[in-house]
Amino acid sequence: MLFKGRKIEIMDNLDNETKRCPFCNEEINAKAIKCKHCLSMLVEGASPLNSIPVNIPPIQQPAPVGGATKAFMYMLTALIPIVGLIAGFIYRVKPNPETKRFGNKLLIFSLVMLVVSSFLFVFAVKAAINYYRNMSSMLNNFNVFQ
Repeated sequence: MLFKGRKIEIMDNLDNETKRCPFCNEEINAKAIKCKHCLSMLVEGASPLNSIPVNIPPIQQPAPVGGATKAFMYMLTALIPIVGLIAGFIYRVKPNPETKRFGNKLLIFSLVMLVVSSFLFVFAVKAAINYYRNMSSMLNNFNVFQ
């Protein structure tokens, strides 16, 4: 073949052997290991689903919640009843009887919630103490610090 006065050899496919891609049915080189049309891998055991490159990050398990974290969270839940107590006292001193009744109800509810959250906090602190005792005894058994 001549191109601008030069002789150019066009290298045809050295192997004229072709085959059909089992996934997209397009004609490809017989020695191909990957289809140029659908990008499927043409190795044994490949299927259309596992030949498509998918970048899915691995599923991360949530971190276990330790005893100290639970104690801190229960301590934060004690703030809500304290805010309710403050609001109840503010409503209780108002001259309107409706707001006084609402303030009384808010005080009672806040006191009950404060007692419940304090019990939860005590149980969480005990759980945290037991957790750290178990961890330290386990570390001592393995002689980690020796």
